[in-house]
Amino acid sequence: YVADTKRVLALRSTQLEDLSRVVRRYKTLNSRLEKAQKTFAQSQTTFKEVTDQLDRIVRQTIGSNTHDLKKGGSPSQVGFDYEKQAFTLNVRSLSLEQVIKLLYELEQGGSPLFLGKVDIIRSSADNSFAATLEIFSIQKKSS
Repeated sequence: YVADTKRVLALRSTQLEDLSRVVRRYKTLNSRLEKAQKTFAQSQTTFKEVTDQLDRIVRQTIGSNTHDLKKGGSPSQVGFDYEKQAFTLNVRSLSLEQVIKLLYELEQGGSPLFLGKVDIIRSSADNSFAATLEIFSIQKKSS
């Protein structure tokens, strides 16, 4: 009877260690999930919010309104629950420093926007540039 009790005790101790490891892993993964959900909820934007953000970024980096923003058709599906909306931003005249500031703000700034394709063309008349930027936002599908 003592041998059976020791065997059961050893088994329960091992099970307790395994359970503790699983609970710690669950807590870590749950914390990551909550952070991801919070970040996603903060990044939800409407077309108007995206245009307002882009206008603000362009005004702050370039200091003028020499740009044109167009929505690129219907959203495309990303995964099962999300959709990606494309936008095209055309900026007609900016300096090299303004190009760098604009790209930095779009990519590293606080706005939930993603750069796709970037076309930069140097003007032959002066040292200015024209830029066409494909920008994306990702949203949860509306049910």
